[in-house]
Amino acid sequence: MDLGKSSSIISEQEIKELCAQMDEMVAFMNYRIIPSAPLICSSSNGTKDEEDKAPQSPGIDGILQRLADMRRDMSKLKSELAPFWHEYPYEKKSELTPEEREKRIKSWHEYEKLDNKDKASKEMEWPLKVYGLIAARDSVDRRRNFLFLRERDNFQEITQEKPFLCLTGPSRAILAQDHVSLEVQLKLKGPSESEDTMLITKRCQHSHYHADNDLYTLTLENRLCTTELSLQQVYRESVQATFLRVGGFVKGSTTPFIHGGRVACSSPPHGGQGTAPPTQVVLLDSRYCDGGKMPIGEEDGYLDLSRHVVSVELRTMSEDSEELEETLKVVIEAYSDSPPKVSAKADVMVKPRYCGISEHECVLHGSTVKITIAWSPILRTNKVIL
Repeated sequence: MDLGKSSSIISEQEIKELCAQMDEMVAFMNYRIIPSAPLICSSSNGTKDEEDKAPQSPGIDGILQRLADMRRDMSKLKSELAPFWHEYPYEKKSELTPEEREKRIKSWHEYEKLDNKDKASKEMEWPLKVYGLIAARDSVDRRRNFLFLRERDNFQEITQEKPFLCLTGPSRAILAQDHVSLEVQLKLKGPSESEDTMLITKRCQHSHYHADNDLYTLTLENRLCTTELSLQQVYRESVQATFLRVGGFVKGSTTPFIHGGRVACSSPPHGGQGTAPPTQVVLLDSRYCDGGKMPIGEEDGYLDLSRHVVSVELRTMSEDSEELEETLKVVIEAYSDSPPKVSAKADVMVKPRYCGISEHECVLHGSTVKITIAWSPILRTNKVIL
């Protein structure tokens, strides 16, 4: 090949063959020579006749000179190949001005001063697409009782303004008589499954606690995030309420939830007037649903609740009475065109039962809302679990 002529070419095949030879040399150096380093010429103790018969091997000085020649030739070859450099579409030439370059350097130095959590916050792009699980295990059943469970294709999007996960459980009341094991495994959905990020993986045990207003916050954290679980323990005798149906709107009619809405429940405070407001358990909030709309069944007109099970305390009217108080308050709200502002609200007080099914109604913005609840005792042994 006459490289002196302008019509001379180097074919792709020739370049590939040269690369293959270079790869063989690199493999030889990595797996045969580097493990035997340092390379030292050993002096021969044999006779002159034996030395004459043995093949002559290059000395250390000769090898060093050849390596130096290779480095020089490689550097020269790289320089001569530079005009043929291929630029990929995603590669862009830097056109930064000195001021912009200085600004980037300053920003980088400020970033390096941050702690790991602040760095992680800057690296994550809001809103976050979260999926995974939060589960509890109690002494009744060591299997997972899911509080939050979403597959990758059914992620929940959270923002800095609304960083709360919409709980979907538990499927039954959690017995906190002994230790309760809690498990958190949350991931961030990326462009592809291989690019997903593990947000947090934590396990812990929770036992009895005492807190003001019966509300306790359990904190789990790592480099990327801090997860807070708000727990409220029911101290008195209680039962389990499972919301079977809420809604019952006539097919084709206009519901009060044009702009979305919310379904929640709570128990009255123990201290009467002047005590802290009760903590609500949210059964459904359209702000966490697809398109911000209430999921209403087209055929039956009932809401598809995110959560169904709550624990309800049993309180008697007096010490001498066996009649139970109305200790469950169900609140249904219809949002205005600026959620979470409320345009209409209705509530109903419910008296718990030891077992059976109860039905209730309330009127929300001219529409009758039907509520069906199944009552059952809280399980305290796994002997009745099928």
